[in-house]
Amino acid sequence: MGETLNRPRPGVTRTVKEIEQKDYLQKTASEEDGRVTYISATKASAVMQPAR
Repeated sequence: MGETLNRPRPGVTRTVKEIEQKDYLQKTASEEDGRVTYISATKASAVMQPAR
């Protein structure tokens, strides 16, 4: 994700945590690989506006 956004990993981690605290994202751990975490948008995220 950091490569796609051109951001360092700590910055992406911080941003994801902030968005998760606002209930816009939900993190789910992979059952197959403990190093993998999936993030998905919640219904609450529908109010978010695209960046301009």
